Amino acid sequence: MWRRPVSARALRQDGVPGVNGSHRFDRAVTESQHAPHLPTAAPPPGRCGPRPGKHAEKKHSGQTGGRMAGRTTRDGERTGNGGQAGDGERTTRDGERTGNGGQAGDGERTGNGERTGNGERTGNGGRAPVVAGLLLAAGGGRRLGGRPKALLPHHGRPLVEHAARALRQGGCAPVYVVLGAAADRVRTAAELPGCVLLENPAWSEGMGTSLRTGLEALIGTDADAALVALVDQPGVGAEAVARVRSAYRSRAGLAAAGYGGGRGHPVLIGADHWRAVAEGARGDRGARDHLREHAASVLLVECGDIADPFDIDLPGDLGRLAP
Repeated sequence: MWRRPVSARALRQDGVPGVNGSHRFDRAVTESQHAPHLPTAAPPPGRCGPRPGKHAEKKHSGQTGGRMAGRTTRDGERTGNGGQAGDGERTTRDGERTGNGGQAGDGERTGNGERTGNGERTGNGGRAPVVAGLLLAAGGGRRLGGRPKALLPHHGRPLVEHAARALRQGGCAPVYVVLGAAADRVRTAAELPGCVLLENPAWSEGMGTSLRTGLEALIGTDADAALVALVDQPGVGAEAVARVRSAYRSRAGLAAAGYGGGRGHPVLIGADHWRAVAEGARGDRGARDHLREHAASVLLVECGDIADPFDIDLPGDLGRLAP
């Protein structure tokens, strides 16, 4: 039986894609997860999908009808390339963008999809952050009758050994130790494996000079932050070090141990702050002025339940050391 040819106009009205560039039906399919996929339809410009004439259907997680589904960032904005914004940056919880595809916050993935051992954001091409320990141990113990604090006996060993061990066991590496008073005697008497020993010739001018010596030595290394501890605080151990160290978020970060709401040591200083802190470290002030200036950015990490930040400053304090 003779049949009348189907006109191109009829095809267009039926919504068959591919005739005179009509994609109205194809659009309806790709907008719905439940509509059938038409492998022969050419996807509209800018969409993912098989080319005209191809019959192999690819299925991907997050795709509907050959279209790549965008992801929604934490601030509610939608990205157009599967969760990435711009040139591969991601949007963080606070609306800022990271430069390596990483995201801020605990337990999130790094720019290469890996996590660090404790859930920290790396921000360094995927490597784990390097948090160096910086032990200030140069004091001469003037109020202790001229007994260098680093050499005070505690559990039968020089006090500097215990402080350096707390930094190592708390996850800091490398550990820098700033010596001053009786530096040669400390080198001989104390066992400080794996530590970088620095000498502060201006130690008598105050603790600030030791902080400056340590930070200036760290500038230019691959360390991302320095965790600063004091040699004369035997009540601050590895547990407090680890807790403050875990507060690392970025090279621009600042954190400090908190004791009942007050700020104490150890103090975590991101590498972006080192030069400014070193320049302002004078006498016994250390990083105090810088932390006050950036008080709104300092993360206070409560450690009063695991540490006691008493100082060994006066003869009466010596009784707090173990024989």
